[in-house]
Parts: sequence; structure tokens; C-alpha cells
Amino acid sequence: MALLSSRLELRDIRDVERFAGRILERSGLALNYYDREDLLANLIVCAWECSVSGDYDPSKGAFSTFATYRLRSAVTAWLRSSQERTGRTGFVGGRTTWKFRDRVHERPQRVLVSLDGSGRDRLVDAVAEGNGDRETDRDENLGGLYATRDSARARDFALLGLEPRGRTR
Repeated sequence: MALLSSRLELRDIRDVERFAGRILERSGLALNYYDREDLLANLIVCAWECSVSGDYDPSKGAFSTFATYRLRSAVTAWLRSSQERTGRTGFVGGRTTWKFRDRVHERPQRVLVSLDGSGRDRLVDAVAEGNGDRETDRDENLGGLYATRDSARARDFALLGLEPRGRTR
């Protein structure tokens, strides 16, 4: 089923929807109907933006080549977008393992914490614990800064010839 009511032609691309569809097919993604339609619409918009952006330089090659690279990048951007990171496309959190000749690096999956209070990790509980300036939250190397933070305040105001305002706590 076609998204556009008629054929859209941009520079040397005779049918933008068909062109974008081929890029999508070559990506190898197993998408449901709605995700495929969403990505295809996104790619058509990207092709249009390529044609009007002024980034294309005819001396460097055909517009279709330029658009191919841009649309491939748009597929990756669509996969990485926050909406699609939810797992609907099978792309959850991106790559987690990199294998090198001498080692393997693994990045743990991100753990999402509910901010609305469902489950054991609740923002309300974390905020209710205190003001966030507990002794356990402080870096021991910064202890001196906490102790002397206002000791030179009066001297600084006097040097600048200013009157210190009262505290509004």
C-alpha cells in the first residue's frame, strides 16, 4: 500500500517512496506493519529534507547516492530514538558487547526506573529520604569546601563595596 497519493520525484530519484522502501528492505529489519509505515514515512521526509537542505553538492556525485547515505543514517537514528528503544522493533538498548582481538568489553543493559511509583524503585521514596546533602552523599575530599563555604563572604562584600543581603531561608 502506498503512503503518498502520487509519485514524488526529487532530482534523479523518479519515485521517492519506492526508493525509500528499497532502503528500508535492505536494512533487514523485521518490522510490524505500523513500524514499517512509520519508518517509511520518516525516510520520505528525510529524502525531501535532503533535496531542499543545500547540503547536496552535484560535483561530488548523484543526488541518489547522497540521499542513500542520508537515508541509511536516518534508519539508524529512527532505531535509536527513545520511542523505538522500548523494544517494539527488537532493538532494545543497542549494542552491549564488543569483541576485540585481546579482550571482550560488555556494557550492562540500562535499567529503567519508574518515576510514577510502580514497584520498589520510587522517586517519591528517594526524595522523601532527605535533602540530598547527607554526610553519606558527600565526597570526603570536598569536606573542606563545605566547612568554609561562607567564611570569606563578608570580606568579599567589603572588598567590592557592597552591602550583604540578608539570607532568605
